[in-house]
Amino acid sequence: MTTEFPARDSRVAVFGATGGVGQLVTGCLAAQNYQVTVVSRSAESARTALATVPGQEQLRFSPCDLVTATVQQLREIVADCSCIVLCTGTTAFPSAKWKGGNTPRAVDERATQRVLEAVAEAGAVCKVVLVTSVGTTRTKDFPFSFLNLFGVLDAKRAGEEALVRAGAEKGFQWVIVRPGRLIGGPYSNPDLAKLFKVASESGGEGGVKLEAGDGLLGDCSRDRLAACVTACVVNPVAGDVDFSIIDDDEREGLGRGGWGEELARLKEFTV
Repeated sequence: MTTEFPARDSRVAVFGATGGVGQLVTGCLAAQNYQVTVVSRSAESARTALATVPGQEQLRFSPCDLVTATVQQLREIVADCSCIVLCTGTTAFPSAKWKGGNTPRAVDERATQRVLEAVAEAGAVCKVVLVTSVGTTRTKDFPFSFLNLFGVLDAKRAGEEALVRAGAEKGFQWVIVRPGRLIGGPYSNPDLAKLFKVASESGGEGGVKLEAGDGLLGDCSRDRLAACVTACVVNPVAGDVDFSIIDDDEREGLGRGGWGEELARLKEFTV
C-alpha cells in the first residue's frame, strides 16, 4: 500500500544537490515552497553552488559523504523528510571523480542501498525518486555495452532493484527516472557535453518524450530533467513507476497539468 505525498510545505531531502541536476531540482522545489535538506559532501561548497537559489531560508545544509556514511547518519538526515530525491552519481569511466572510492559501485549501488535502509528505519518517508540512466536494462546493446565497461549501468540497475524491493516491503511510493545523455548546464561533470557545451537552456519548458521502462535513446537537458523530477515529487499520481526521458523539441513543453497526465499515462504501462 502506498501513501500519497503530503503538503507543499513538507521537507524533501535532495542527495547529490550540488550536481547539475541536483542544483536545479533544489531550486525548483524551493520555488514551490518545499523545505529542502541539501545533502552533499561539503556544506560550504553547497552554499556556494546554491547561492542564487531563491528561498534560501527554506534550505537546510547537511554535509554527508555517501561513500562513508553509516545508516544511522543517513537516518538522522531523513528522519523528518516526507520525500527523498537521489540525484547522486559519478563518472562512467575512471577519473578524478573516483578519488576516495567514489566509484559507480560505491555510489550508485551501495550508497543507494544504505539510504534506503535509513528510509525504512526512519519510517517518515512516503516517496523516493531515483535518477539513474537509460540503458540500465540494455547493457548488452550498443552504446550501453561501451558505457558499462566499468559497471556504471550495472550499479545503477542494482540501485533501481533495491528501491523497488524497499518500496514494496515498507509501503512507500517509488519513482525511477532514466534520462538520456545529460546536456546543458550546470556543467558539474567532465563529460563531452561540458567540453562542447552541448546545451538546450529551455528553463525546463522544452518538449520531452517519456516512455515507460527503458526503451529510449537520446539527449536529455538537465533543466527539463529537473522539471520532470520535481513533477514526480509534487504529483501524487507519480508512484511505483519507472520510465525513460529524452528531449523532443518537436513537442511543446509540459505544464503542471501536463506532467500529471503524462505520469498517469506511464503508470498504466509500468508492471
